[in-house]
Amino acid sequence: MKKAILFLVTLLSSLFLVSTTTSSPYDPWCDIDGDGDIDIYDAVDLAGKYGTTGNPARNVTIIHNTYEFLEDFNLTEHSAHSYRFTTKGYRQVTLYVFLSYPVLQDTKVHVSVSFWIEGSNRAPTMDVFTVLRFQNASVWRTYDIKGSSMSFSVLNPTDHFASGRVALYMTT
Repeated sequence: MKKAILFLVTLLSSLFLVSTTTSSPYDPWCDIDGDGDIDIYDAVDLAGKYGTTGNPARNVTIIHNTYEFLEDFNLTEHSAHSYRFTTKGYRQVTLYVFLSYPVLQDTKVHVSVSFWIEGSNRAPTMDVFTVLRFQNASVWRTYDIKGSSMSFSVLNPTDHFASGRVALYMTT
């Protein structure tokens, strides 16, 4: 058995000396010692474990990355404000729109949400909703991300100003 391991190590060492570059991408599952390179030390460790059996389960840590954006808005009559965010690497986005002032019966804002697909010059509107000061004052919407970026606009269609807050939360 030791001769087989020594032969395997010698063979792998000679292959390593012939070429140290590869066109294959790094595969962390092949990095036995977890040092960031797949090298002869990984091959030696693997050769030493050759023929063993056991449970193939491996501990995997999943890191949930989030992106948060929060901004107050003040819109004059019949005006709008637009926002655009890169969504690459995220799976889901939650949008929160809160209308705080003025406290008038007709205070409202319209919100339109679009996702952009990379290379496209147009973004189809995915959702349009209205936030009314006296009915719902705030709206939460969650979307599965369907593109490389997203945009949303807050429009004040009334004859007086409107203020509030927008928040955006993206998760992986």
